[in-house]
Amino acid sequence: MAKGYSKKYEVDYEKTFAYVARLTTVRCFLVVVVIRQWSFLQLYVKNEFLHDTLSEEVYMTSSPGIVILLLYVDMIITRNDASGISDLQTYLNQQFDMKILGPIRYILRLEVSDFPDSFYLFQAKYVFDLISRAGLTYCQVASTPLAYNVRVTPHDGFLLDDSTLFRQFVGSLIYLAITRLDIAHAVHIVSQFMVFPRTSHYSVVLHILRYVKGTLLHGLHFSSHSSLALSSYSDANWAGGPYRSSFSHFFAQQKANFGFSIKC
Repeated sequence: MAKGYSKKYEVDYEKTFAYVARLTTVRCFLVVVVIRQWSFLQLYVKNEFLHDTLSEEVYMTSSPGIVILLLYVDMIITRNDASGISDLQTYLNQQFDMKILGPIRYILRLEVSDFPDSFYLFQAKYVFDLISRAGLTYCQVASTPLAYNVRVTPHDGFLLDDSTLFRQFVGSLIYLAITRLDIAHAVHIVSQFMVFPRTSHYSVVLHILRYVKGTLLHGLHFSSHSSLALSSYSDANWAGGPYRSSFSHFFAQQKANFGFSIKC
């Protein structure tokens, strides 16, 4: 931890923080790159400091505004001329031990295929690993993210003895929804049951996994002919959702049974 002496006990003494790009930012970045037809380059900084055995104490300090790199740092450099990228690459090579990865192919578990006038963003390897972990490699696929006319409530089925796997799969599906907007609604539904998941909720998660197994290569296509105009959508009828009253009743029961309440 750089300048760890500035941390205060019982305030932020045990906390660490690392800057990581939001994946929505990565998506927006790729859209701008392909529409502007900019050159780009992926590389990362190799640093041996954290992987070496030290026989002495190490202290460090820096002036305000100076950033010290201590971790592996993935970089994507883009500019409207290739010569500017080349100059920056040369400078970074002189300062750090760099590895040049070339065009973007794989970053933050996102796979990128680039074409002359477009990018295709997908997570096939991530899906394959997720399906394997769920033990669904040889199962039948589902044709839709949710079963037809499915109605999921907080009361269906029995409480899971161990909810760890359920929460892991839902978290993984939330990450997958970065490039799979077709599962966003289904994932939103199961994510509402993270506190007290039941067998019926777990069945819905398995159904979503069977669907993504059959749509392994689905993803996002960014074309250079797209517009940079920003559009947004919202659910104007959220208050009339079919689960609102059920959730209120359910949480009231939990307060009576376990002595705590949950705000939603």
